[in-house]
Amino acid sequence: MLAVGAVALAEPRIDPSTAGQKIFYKHNNYYSDGNHYIQWNESERAREEFNPTISWRSTGSPFMCEVYFGVSVDGQVGGWSVSATDEDAQQNDIRYSFFNLSNYNNYLNIEFPNLNTLYLRARPMDLSGAFGEWVTIAEFHWDWRGPTISNIHRTIWRNNTNVDATRVTWSAVDLDFDGEGVGVEYYYVYFGTSANYQYDNGHDYLLTDDDSFDITEGNNFWRATANSTETYYLRLRARDKLVNYSSWLTIATCKYENTAPVLTHTAETEGWTNVANRGTYTWTAATDTGGSGVAGYYVYWGTDSGGTSTAFQAGNSYDPPALTSSGIYYLRAQAVDNAGNTSNWTTVFIYRFDNTAPFVSHNAETEGWTNTANRDAYTWTAATDTGGSGLAGYNVYWGAYSGGTSTNFRTENSYDPPALTSSGIYYLRARAVDNAGNTSNWTTVLTYKFDEDAPVLTHTAITEGWTNAADRGAYDWTEATDTGGSGVAGYNVYWGMDSSGVSTSFQTDNSYDPPALTSSGIYYLRVQAEDNAGNTSNWTTVLTYKFDGDAPVLTHTETEGWTNVTDRGVYTWTAATDSGSGLAGYYVYLGTDSSGTSTTFQINNSYYMLLATTFSGIYYLRVQTKDNLGNVGEWTTVLTYKLDVGAPVLTHTATVNGWTNVANRGTYTWTAATDTGDSGLAGYNVYWGADSGGTSAIFQTGNSYDPPALTSSGIYYLRARAVDNAGNTSNWTTVLTYKFDNTAPVLTHTAETEGWTNVADRGAYDWTEATDTGGSGLAGYNVY
Repeated sequence: MLAVGAVALAEPRIDPSTAGQKIFYKHNNYYSDGNHYIQWNESERAREEFNPTISWRSTGSPFMCEVYFGVSVDGQVGGWSVSATDEDAQQNDIRYSFFNLSNYNNYLNIEFPNLNTLYLRARPMDLSGAFGEWVTIAEFHWDWRGPTISNIHRTIWRNNTNVDATRVTWSAVDLDFDGEGVGVEYYYVYFGTSANYQYDNGHDYLLTDDDSFDITEGNNFWRATANSTETYYLRLRARDKLVNYSSWLTIATCKYENTAPVLTHTAETEGWTNVANRGTYTWTAATDTGGSGVAGYYVYWGTDSGGTSTAFQAGNSYDPPALTSSGIYYLRAQAVDNAGNTSNWTTVFIYRFDNTAPFVSHNAETEGWTNTANRDAYTWTAATDTGGSGLAGYNVYWGAYSGGTSTNFRTENSYDPPALTSSGIYYLRARAVDNAGNTSNWTTVLTYKFDEDAPVLTHTAITEGWTNAADRGAYDWTEATDTGGSGVAGYNVYWGMDSSGVSTSFQTDNSYDPPALTSSGIYYLRVQAEDNAGNTSNWTTVLTYKFDGDAPVLTHTETEGWTNVTDRGVYTWTAATDSGSGLAGYYVYLGTDSSGTSTTFQINNSYYMLLATTFSGIYYLRVQTKDNLGNVGEWTTVLTYKLDVGAPVLTHTATVNGWTNVANRGTYTWTAATDTGDSGLAGYNVYWGADSGGTSAIFQTGNSYDPPALTSSGIYYLRARAVDNAGNTSNWTTVLTYKFDNTAPVLTHTAETEGWTNVADRGAYDWTEATDTGGSGLAGYNVY
């Protein structure tokens, strides 16, 4: 307890920065006094073999320290009091303490079998007798093992020319039982012809720096005898800083050999490729008959067919780096044996690399819409290839997708598309492929717009009534539709009188203004829709226009001969024709005016003619046609009717000839008849015969008659009746009476024969009177 008014002091403690020291040691019995001494070493301090002194620092006004030195990691049994030095006692509450191991031999005379670590521990005490905490000042690690050299033996071969320095490196470790050690201090090195050299005093070199040895730099003998067939050995022994030693170890054997290895691989050339990472290539391993064995290969990889390189590798395989430039690459190798002998450079592999895509420079062509299913072959501009492998051909796509691709391959820069069956826009796309497998971008070389579907024209035909308007005006029909894709281009238009008419007259609008008509008839406006591919719809009549600009046509005209019939009866003329609206009827005139007209209208083409008149003359039946549109034709005389109601007059006085036997009377002329009508004398009905009142239908125009030869006796009458051109006749008149007798009289007397007489005057003789049957009677006798 502190006195009243006393000031509390801080508890003494050991400065941790001066504690935790690590010291390696070993004990030995080298000295005659029988004591065990420790041989020790601190990192970064000179090695001391005897009387090592350990120091530390305390704070809190310490007076002395109680010290423990032994094998316990937490030992607290103290036996020594260590006072501060005079100079340190003047530094306020800080005290420096020292411990000299050689002053306490009782602790060192103990046995150390299997001992690993000793601990120096202390706690400070101030003037009031207060103690601080125990602190481990230093750990003493026991190290009695020698260093260990890694067994990295190598054989070094030499030939006549390969005498350059060869650095041999190795590694060694120095570990105690806790896995740590004081470290290697230096090496004993031997280089010579003894394979089992192990003497410390006979070594050639003492190395204290790097774990390496340059054979030719430090050994002129080896350089001078490099062409010797003797074998040399590089042997080592390591010593640590506590004078522990390793065993002698041969880490290199040096041999001589001057025979070049043999590399017999036949070069392999692969086809062009665009694979930048070829992957590992293995060639036939070289052989070496000289004894050193093949060490490896100098490898060249590049575009020089005779290229060399100092790049070295052990294996007979090479994995080329990824290529970035097109070209022919050569993998060349030179075998090297362990003595440095080399084979000739050999090309073991030729790699033809092309990573440059071919180039298609064709300007895409877009053809207009068509309905041709077979396009025919299309040729595009040939692609070029600058990568070296050359152009192999093309992948070709033909279809309806504008970005389409395909694996279809061909060598030519042309393509004959198959026949199309569906409307649409088709794309011929090509991608150039070179012999290395590089491909250009896909390019559309041809756009083919195919439309096999005809446009549809659904307009309902309109038939307008008859009209005499020559200028119909524009007519619009329902616009056609096109499902094939090319769109409606326009229409072929026919305007005419053929109900099935067609035309090549083309227009884009769905409207037509017909020209003014000049001829009557039924006109058809017919259209055929046409799309941009040339497909056409069926011809469709969109308008029927019935135009009648002509009057009905009446071609009938007739003139009848003179007649005396006043009741002509029904006269029918050839019906008029009308090519348009149709015939409505006729205006009719009957009279003696050859240009007469009338407003009398009838629909029939006949007229009852009753002329209630006693006047002869020429009468005209005239008509004017009219159609349903009111068009009227010219007045036409369809019948000229010549009426003669006056009979002709025959006033000839009859002639009566005497009897005659002349059979041929000869021509007889009578007084010509006269006609009181207008028809004029037509001729005569003539009778020739034995009837005094006889008539006949025999007609002749002249007023003369030549009777035929008569064969029978009798009285003959030439009778005539005048006939005019209207058929009127005069009375029959006998103009000649001709009495003809060609019958001889009959003498029937029987001849009488008188006897012979000489009477000269016989006298009168009477015979039987003759008779006459001919009609003329007996006139008399001729007598002989």
